[in-house]
Amino acid sequence: MLPLRSVSASRRSSAWSRATSRATWRFPGRPTSTNALPSRSRVASSGGGRRNARSSSICNRKTRPEPRRKRRTPCRSPGSAPTTTRTPRTTSPSPTTWTWSSCGTSSASSIISEPRRIPDSSRSHGCCRAKGSRNPSRRNSPRPNATSGACMSCDSVAADALIVGAGPAGAATALALRRAGLPRVVLVDRQRRSRFRIGESAVPTVGTALGRLGLPRDLEPLGHRPYHGNLSVWGGATAAIGDFLRRGLGHGWHLDRAAFDAWLRAEAIAAGAEVVSPATLVGLERRGDRWSARLVGEAGVVSASARFLVDATGRRAAVAARLGARRRLHDRLIALATVTPSPVNARLVGHSAVEAVADGWWYAAPLPDGRAIVTLMTDDDIARERRFRDPEIFHRAWAETTLLAELAAPAIPAEIAVFPAFSQHVDRAGGSGWLVAGDALIGFDPLTSSGIAGALDDGCAAADAILRSLSDGADEAAAGAAYAQRAQSTLRRYLTERRAHYAAERRFGDQPFWLRRHQRAFARSSSQLA
Repeated sequence: MLPLRSVSASRRSSAWSRATSRATWRFPGRPTSTNALPSRSRVASSGGGRRNARSSSICNRKTRPEPRRKRRTPCRSPGSAPTTTRTPRTTSPSPTTWTWSSCGTSSASSIISEPRRIPDSSRSHGCCRAKGSRNPSRRNSPRPNATSGACMSCDSVAADALIVGAGPAGAATALALRRAGLPRVVLVDRQRRSRFRIGESAVPTVGTALGRLGLPRDLEPLGHRPYHGNLSVWGGATAAIGDFLRRGLGHGWHLDRAAFDAWLRAEAIAAGAEVVSPATLVGLERRGDRWSARLVGEAGVVSASARFLVDATGRRAAVAARLGARRRLHDRLIALATVTPSPVNARLVGHSAVEAVADGWWYAAPLPDGRAIVTLMTDDDIARERRFRDPEIFHRAWAETTLLAELAAPAIPAEIAVFPAFSQHVDRAGGSGWLVAGDALIGFDPLTSSGIAGALDDGCAAADAILRSLSDGADEAAAGAAYAQRAQSTLRRYLTERRAHYAAERRFGDQPFWLRRHQRAFARSSSQLA
């Protein structure tokens, strides 16, 4: 984290050496598998739970400084975007990491209701602001009706927080920081939108997360549709129905992802966040107590400086990788998706469908326009071997399903989009002046449909950690340790639940896809975090 003005350098160094070690952060309560196979899931009715009690304790065990490692090129799955250029790791100073440790918990529930006194950052000359953002003298008063425009017409940007990635996690972090009164928050948006989006189903806990951000919980006026539960063929040949209402959760939402993401960005801008777009991070360096970044877009190069840096780049974890973090992949899952050309069966309206098959599992969810997204989830090598990217072969596999073929009439797809869907986490959740949020921190299996709710919850928790770190007289080591514990708790719970979900399907136990998920090696994945 960035040095605090009210604490001496020697005391800061001592605090970090006591509170950090070789692991990563944890969070107590990012929602996980609220959606997956409710009849067999061990998920509590709260959708994974969210702990709101605050604790200021930090672990007292002795730790060792982070050893220097040789730089390794982060692994990349099919469909993930490569880093534009390679730059040296940050060396001045060495980024102390927040580690997976047994420390206190943290809540983000106060980040909107209790603004903190934050020292203002230094101003830069010619800094750009997004269209629709407020006058600097009124930054702490959210203004409605701001547009979602952005600019890249300047050559320098100064901020308190620079958030790389403008998806749900990045936009939620920016919105929470602005609502809490942090003066300068800048989002870096690549604007690389794909036609299809995985995650059109959002579990009921997304409403709670939206409420914590000060946003409406009812998304139907925005064009999204209620999501009441799941139809599944899993663990047997008979279809089962699992409704959220029977579990006391209310309903979730079937989203138009492009519209939902654009709405979140617009809300962040309306609250006073600035957007640099389109832009890609190509250089990063630590200079004193600030980060210096180089951004490249259509208009040229922009220099950015910030007191705090957030990696919200999705499963690529591009910023964390530059700072020495490593991704830990738990599987090789990819999604092959298409959109039905005709309206779906009325039974699918308000529900999602999941059906296990020998080579993976199928997923279908209705879209607001009456069609549906149909997706085959399998491992990348199986997809290559079975040639599922061929429209004819994809169509035949779709036609061989029972539930999916009934709810969404099989058709030869005009286009098949491929997405990375693997479960993963980074081996550190942040360090001095930086943190990781959303899928960059923990990438969930789409079986859970919890990616969006988790990203919004991460935004609240990340904003709380940043505000605690930048406030006058704050203990940034304790803030980092609390964020680390939250992430660790979520990861352990998710791996346990994921293992139980896949273990419930035994009909195809001799097939490679299922063998990999039933092996003991999968159970040992959580031991890597001990």
